[in-house]
Amino acid sequence: MSKRFSHDDYDVFPFNFPLESVVLFDLLCSKMLCLVKLVLFEILNDSSIKGKRGYKCQSIALVFITMTMMLQFQMKGTVGCLETERMGLLQLKSYLKNLLDAGEEDSILKSWTRLANMTSLKVLNLKDNSFSFLSGQGLASFRELEVVDLSFNGVNDSEASHRYSKGKLKTLDLTYNLFSDFSQLKGLENLQELAVLKLRGNRFNHTLSTHALKDLKKLQELDLSDNQFTNLDGGLGKILEVRVFLVASILIEVEHSNLYLLLLPYVLPTAGLVIPTSLQVLDLKRNRLSLTPEGYSGICRLMNLRELDLSSNALTNLPYCLANLTHLRTLDLSNNQLNGNLSSFVFGLPSELEYLSLLNNNFNGSFLLNSLANQTRITVFKLSSTVSTIQVQTESSWAASFQLKILHLSNCSLGSNMLGFLLQQHDLCFVDLSYNNLTGTFPAWLLKNNTHLQTILLSGNSFTKLQLPTLVHGLQVLDISSNMIFGSVQEDIGIVFPKLRYMNFSSNHFQGTIPSSIGEMKSLQVLDMSSNGLHGQLPKPFLVGCYSLKVLKLSNNQLQGGIFPNHANLTGLVGLYLDGNSFTGSLEMGLLKSKKLTLLDISDNMLSGMLPFWIGRMSSLAYLYMSGNQLKGPFLFQLQSRWLEVMDISHNSFSGPIPKNVNFPSLRELRLQNNEFTGSVPGNIFNAAALEVLDLRNNNFSGIVLNTVDEASKLRVLLLRNNSFQTHISEKICQLSEVGLLDLSHNRFKGVIPSCFANMSFGAEGYERVTSLVAVFDLSYITFLRNCQYASHLNLDDSVRNGYQAKPATIVDFLTKRRYEAYQGDILRYMHGLDLSSNELSGSIPDEIGDLQNIRSLNLSSNRLRGSIPDSISKLKGLESLDVSNNKLSGSIPPLLADLNSLGYFDVSFNNFSGEIPFKGHLVTFDVTSYRGNPLLCGLPTNRSCNLKRVTEPSESKRDKEEEEEEVGDGVMDMTHAGPVNGFIVLISWFIIFIASRMDSSANDSVGQPKEKITIMRTYERYWWWVKEKKQMALVLFMIVTLMLQLQMKGCVGCLETERMGLLQLKSYLKNGFKVEEEGMMKSWSHDDPSSDCCHWERVNCSDATGGHVVHLSLDILTPANDEFKNQSLNLSLLHSFPRLQSLDFSFSHFSDLFDPINGHKSFQRLEKLRTLDFYGNNLNNTVFTFLSEARSLRTLNVSHNLLDGVFPPNGAVLPSSLHVLNLADTQLSSTPKGEILQTICALMNLRELDLSFNALTNTPYCLANLSRLQTLDLSENQISVDLSFFVPGLPSTLEYLSLFDNEFDGSFLFSSLANHTRLTVFKLSSKLGMIQTQDEGSWIPPFQLKMLKLKKINLGGAVPRFLAHQHDLRSIHITYSQLKGAFPDWLVQNNTRLEAIILNNNLLTELRLPRLVHGLQALDISCNMIYDPLPQDIGIVFPHLTFINFSSNHNHGTIPSSMGEMKSLEFLDMSSNRLYGQLPEMVLRGCYSLSALKLSNNHLQGKVFPRHANLTSLDLLFLDGNNFDGSLGKGLLKSKYLYYLYMRGNKLEGQVPHQLQNLPLKVLDMSNNRFSGSIPRNINVDYLRELRLHSNEFMGSVPSYLFKAEWLQVLDLRHNNLSGMILDTIANTSNLRVLLLRNNSFRTHIPDKICQLTEVGLLDLSHNKFKGAIPSCFGKMSFGAQTYDIFSPYDFFVGFSSVQSRRYPSALYLVDTELNQAIQSTPKTKVNFLSKSRYETYQGGILLYMHGLDLSSNQLSGEIPVEVWDLKNIISLNFSSNRLIGSIPGSISKLKDLESLDLSYNKLHGNIPPQLADLNNLGYFNVSYNNLSGEIPFKGHLVTFDEKSYIGNPHLCGLPTNKSCNLERASVSKRAKEEEEGGGRVIDMVWFYWTCGAVYISTWLALFAFLCIDSRWSREWFYRVDLVVHHLQRFKDGCN
Repeated sequence: MSKRFSHDDYDVFPFNFPLESVVLFDLLCSKMLCLVKLVLFEILNDSSIKGKRGYKCQSIALVFITMTMMLQFQMKGTVGCLETERMGLLQLKSYLKNLLDAGEEDSILKSWTRLANMTSLKVLNLKDNSFSFLSGQGLASFRELEVVDLSFNGVNDSEASHRYSKGKLKTLDLTYNLFSDFSQLKGLENLQELAVLKLRGNRFNHTLSTHALKDLKKLQELDLSDNQFTNLDGGLGKILEVRVFLVASILIEVEHSNLYLLLLPYVLPTAGLVIPTSLQVLDLKRNRLSLTPEGYSGICRLMNLRELDLSSNALTNLPYCLANLTHLRTLDLSNNQLNGNLSSFVFGLPSELEYLSLLNNNFNGSFLLNSLANQTRITVFKLSSTVSTIQVQTESSWAASFQLKILHLSNCSLGSNMLGFLLQQHDLCFVDLSYNNLTGTFPAWLLKNNTHLQTILLSGNSFTKLQLPTLVHGLQVLDISSNMIFGSVQEDIGIVFPKLRYMNFSSNHFQGTIPSSIGEMKSLQVLDMSSNGLHGQLPKPFLVGCYSLKVLKLSNNQLQGGIFPNHANLTGLVGLYLDGNSFTGSLEMGLLKSKKLTLLDISDNMLSGMLPFWIGRMSSLAYLYMSGNQLKGPFLFQLQSRWLEVMDISHNSFSGPIPKNVNFPSLRELRLQNNEFTGSVPGNIFNAAALEVLDLRNNNFSGIVLNTVDEASKLRVLLLRNNSFQTHISEKICQLSEVGLLDLSHNRFKGVIPSCFANMSFGAEGYERVTSLVAVFDLSYITFLRNCQYASHLNLDDSVRNGYQAKPATIVDFLTKRRYEAYQGDILRYMHGLDLSSNELSGSIPDEIGDLQNIRSLNLSSNRLRGSIPDSISKLKGLESLDVSNNKLSGSIPPLLADLNSLGYFDVSFNNFSGEIPFKGHLVTFDVTSYRGNPLLCGLPTNRSCNLKRVTEPSESKRDKEEEEEEVGDGVMDMTHAGPVNGFIVLISWFIIFIASRMDSSANDSVGQPKEKITIMRTYERYWWWVKEKKQMALVLFMIVTLMLQLQMKGCVGCLETERMGLLQLKSYLKNGFKVEEEGMMKSWSHDDPSSDCCHWERVNCSDATGGHVVHLSLDILTPANDEFKNQSLNLSLLHSFPRLQSLDFSFSHFSDLFDPINGHKSFQRLEKLRTLDFYGNNLNNTVFTFLSEARSLRTLNVSHNLLDGVFPPNGAVLPSSLHVLNLADTQLSSTPKGEILQTICALMNLRELDLSFNALTNTPYCLANLSRLQTLDLSENQISVDLSFFVPGLPSTLEYLSLFDNEFDGSFLFSSLANHTRLTVFKLSSKLGMIQTQDEGSWIPPFQLKMLKLKKINLGGAVPRFLAHQHDLRSIHITYSQLKGAFPDWLVQNNTRLEAIILNNNLLTELRLPRLVHGLQALDISCNMIYDPLPQDIGIVFPHLTFINFSSNHNHGTIPSSMGEMKSLEFLDMSSNRLYGQLPEMVLRGCYSLSALKLSNNHLQGKVFPRHANLTSLDLLFLDGNNFDGSLGKGLLKSKYLYYLYMRGNKLEGQVPHQLQNLPLKVLDMSNNRFSGSIPRNINVDYLRELRLHSNEFMGSVPSYLFKAEWLQVLDLRHNNLSGMILDTIANTSNLRVLLLRNNSFRTHIPDKICQLTEVGLLDLSHNKFKGAIPSCFGKMSFGAQTYDIFSPYDFFVGFSSVQSRRYPSALYLVDTELNQAIQSTPKTKVNFLSKSRYETYQGGILLYMHGLDLSSNQLSGEIPVEVWDLKNIISLNFSSNRLIGSIPGSISKLKDLESLDLSYNKLHGNIPPQLADLNNLGYFNVSYNNLSGEIPFKGHLVTFDEKSYIGNPHLCGLPTNKSCNLERASVSKRAKEEEEGGGRVIDMVWFYWTCGAVYISTWLALFAFLCIDSRWSREWFYRVDLVVHHLQRFKDGCN
């Protein structure tokens, strides 16, 4: 058999000539040998080579020359190039010249003129050209040709094979050409010597006919892969000698999408198909084979098979028959769906097996590694499952008989004995043990045992420690990402692993800095250390040494310093990820050396300054992410790179306009949102050729926009929200035909909505979906470890590839369903939305909007749209969110909207819709909040009936029905006058028409009539001649007149002039006391435009039914102009201009009384139609009833929340008997002995609803039993004490609502006393005195079905009342403080399927037991119980609709259930004060995106606070205090853009405070008692900040001055840090700071006088610093309680709980259960700890309003205490101790009458203690110890309460309470005085003393000078001694030199 050729036989030649040239193998070899010969001749002739060694070298050279000449002679032959072949080459050149470009043939084929010496051409390489046809004429002459390569051309026809018929061709490569049929390969059957034929990647289709191959007897390798075959015929079986059959990846192309087609039949073999039994290699990968056990039989007959690849198919059955293939060495079954008994299958495989891959199948259960015992030669084993974790085990005593090179066991559970198996392996090259939950320390022994190990992948495990081997290792790939490794990365890692090329340490808990030794990894290409806790700067050795680095990912750490200083040398860098760190400064020029940099992500850092101009020189940059920094300056023109595809510079401070000539030819995403850009948007941005996403939100753009849009624009996402556009929406916007998301909201666009919106895409078919919005930046070409692959003829790729991409997908935030949703990836393809809300658009909604059939979100709210909702909207079947609220739409709601089954949010509130709500289909899922503000809507879910007449009960009298009809009649047209007038007009019109027609016909009938009659007829004709002539015109004329008159009767003339003038007079009156124009309340009430219709004015409603009269006036919430006008009088005479007035609303308007200068108290008689009067929340007294008694048509009266104390009713006034609804809640009413109040009320026989709650009533209202129509009674919050069992049964049986909550009941109560109230739906009961006792009533069955039950402080015997077992329609249950025991009553939830709220707090429940079925519960409160067990893990599945959860103050332990992430509507979650531990579940942080309040205080939670994946975008309040959270703040917190309250006190958080907090509108920030360090951020958002608490941290540096300028900041607590520098030097006059605490810092300056500008400060603590100088005298100007201001207003937090409305009882009274709301208003009161009375006291709430203190203790203050300090008359605590103060205590201190604590100890004060101190009666602490005070202690008054400790350290003080007698002190003092007096002559006169000393001094020096001048022995001795000393000093000096 001839030698087998392979593709590699000619790819390994030593010379690689350029493609498109001929490789002349023999000529090249000849030239190579000639070169070797010349070198050897040089050695032979070199005279410098001498000696024995030289001769030996020359001898060897001579031998090599001889051999070279012999080889050359053998290769050249004897005759040289054959002439026929030479001529053939020249003919071929001539033909190719026609195909090549001019001049190209000279450079490629110029040597073809000198081929005369060639012997035989064997290899011809024309690979990778553009030939489309190749003639064989120029090739037929090459008889010796063996290899021809024509691959990668465009050849679609060839005669080449026809010319090879007598040749020796063995290899023909036609890979990747355009052949479509074997008929194009003419003469192929004549190539008898052909061994290798490659036809891969052509266009062969349909059935593979192999008749053309049947004569190729020597064919060994046939490659037909990557074609388009659909079937095989039987001819293939005749190729008996084929050993390699490559048919992988055969494709068929159907409508632009590739799908794998089954190449071989599903059941093999089939008729006519015979697979050669000599086959050794079979590759069937990447098809869709799904073989049955019998289908494998064809393969299992191939007894000579060595290699089999069935990967990437759809196999499900294990091929057990493969055990028969005894020669099988390679088996790849990966990426299928195999399942079954894995151990038995592996055990039966052939023992010759070397390669076995079972990756990514559907195995489950266990696998015994002992099953490989028979495979003694196996070197590669791969196993994993995609459906479950495989339990991999092995016997402890089993010793493997093989040595693996590649081991891949991912997503398995490795048994404990696996360690023993791995210890036996010493030849491993590749190990993948990822996602196996391995724990402990990194297995360094694995590297030690396997010195050739190149790859180790251990990601997704639970390793906790990284321990490196002790010796240097050649490892190339190391992946330990997604583990739990703590500590720092070892410093010598670069020395231990110097050859690493891929290093992934991401998603661990590494601390410390990046090791400098990484710079020793010269081959490192990928480094990923993202999502750790690394800090410090980038090491210089790393930036200089890792020059091979291509990908560097350090995201989400705490790295600091500059980015890439000048010494950086990462020249090969392609992708750089530094986002989510704390880098500061500006970009440095070290980046310029990375010339290949394609992606740069530096977002979410602290970079500042302007962008450098040189960034435009980074020519390779395609992806630029710089969002979330502090960059500023104008838009950099240099950013216009022609290659830039994505640019994100959002969330910075860039400003100025965008240049008009900006051009981005390749840009696909441009994000400029949240900056300060101004000016207009250049039109060429919209026309950028590739731009798909443009986000300009939250800037200040203006001008004309979208006026120059090109039709070729590819823009798909356009977001212009919150700018300053004020133009019309140009119709050219519709040329953006591919747009899918369009946001123009929150601008001031005017005009109408363009109807051409239908031309835009919004997901319509025919437009390309958003598929290219995924960043295509890919670095997967970085491939490692090719030399670790298994040697095979199959293409088995075991390499490790890097798969980094720029971003996972384009992310777009879009407002839908009233919240921001983030859409990315595939979801973004299907999200299509249009938001035009909050503009000034007018006109109607165009019908064409219904053509946007694929749109998901449509928001047209808050505009001025009119008209009706078009029916075409019903065509939007995919619509999920529809918001048209706050417009002026009218008409009815289209019933077809009920068919929109995908609708999840629907809001038509605050419009003018009328008619019945189509409460059917999908619209039944929306409550009343979707329809509010439309007074003319009726039907469910509102409480308004659509019947004109109210359906009354059979028991009601005829008089009741007449009253109801009268009440209804007031709201419709007055037919008394309109009916007859309209009828008369119609009658006259038709009579005229009739007469005209008769007169016309009489003219024709005059013949034959009497003469008299004819005369009369002619007379009529003279009057009606024009009727006869113009009969048609007359008909039309009379009809028009009739219609005009009718329309006029219906009120089309608009507002009446008298009422218009009356409104203007009313406004003029109100202007004197209220702000009616400044706040826009009555801005539309204009004098200037007489034609304006007052019916369209604000707060005014007219009725067409009454002829355009004003029927409703809403003058509520009027704001007084100033405090002097808080109590206004209302002139009722101003209302007489509105005779048809039906409703008046004066709520919250600060009126104190009523008057009428004309009609007096009978004023309301003029308002005959008045039905509703609302004075809620005013300051009216009981005199108001003298006026109200005359309102005889009144039905509803609300005077709640007023001051109606005193005699009621006054002066015998009575309430109108017509009243149906009376609200007297919270009016300070109290009972009188005669009970006049209740007697007056009980006389109102028509009363239906009565509210007397929140008063001081004590009398028992027994007379209420007479009100037989009473339906609603609220007596809550009074002082009524009555026998309930006697009082309740006597109440009217018609009651539906009964509230007896919070009275002073005692005794017992029987629920059976409610038996008479068959209509009862709401019952509330509790007592303020104590527990109400109930009794077990056995099997009593109530006759009613409650909807709400509220019981508080009811002794129920530890169990829920039994009668509730018969209730099945409950909506809300409140049973609190009632000692319920045992398990949570889950049966209540099961029995009441519509239950919305269950409140069981403050009981003794011990177990939370959930119902078995999913329930729609919305509120659950079991706080303050005794539940110990962990929370059920399935709580989120059972209660997916919960919006309110309160589990606080229990004993729950365990972790937070992940299933809570399924609660998509959850708004409030309180789990504080429990024993929860673990981390915050990712599902909760991602899924609960509606959460507004999260309270997890006082638990044991740990981990990172809000990692990057957190998505709580709606969060307003966050309590995490009192836990064990550590590390730094996560970036996920920044997604909560509406966070107002953040409490993180008492954790273990560290690092710097993220600068991104500046983006949060915080009101309270408490980060105290943590480990934060660094400086206080310079850019905290103080626009709304009221409290900032940073005490007990490690902050350094100075206090930012902007904190003292913040307008709203009230509390600033910076105690116990290390702050220093100047403070309080730049205080603004607008500062409202009221608490300033700087205790225990390092301030060393003087206290500046500017501190006194903090005029409203009440608590000031500067103690325990080193302040110097004197106390500023201006302290007396500061407040300290002197001013009256609203300090520490409660920061109430309210969650808009959506289900409150559904639990509201339908009533004209606003009866809402507020207990749940009070629980939600959960922000704590402001607390301040302040040192007073020598101990820390906590002041909060109302007490804090009255606490004023000044603490300057423990400083270095000197001087006297300023006298102005004693003017702080309201101060409570004063502490000046431990300073250096001098002077005396002045007597003016007695002015501090409220002083409770005074500490002046440890100073240098002297003098007496002022006796006035004894008058300070509030003084509770007094300390003047350790001073220099003297004299007698004034031990009297209040000072007698203090003992000796207050005075110690003052030795000259005497008297009580010390033991020193003042008499002895006086005696000693007088004795000293007497001695001084007696010895007065001996007192030194200091003046004479100084003169005497001076004279003596001068005399002594003069005497000495005179003595030395005399020549004597003593003088000579003196000079000698002096000379001797000088001499010694000179010698000492010389010796030192």
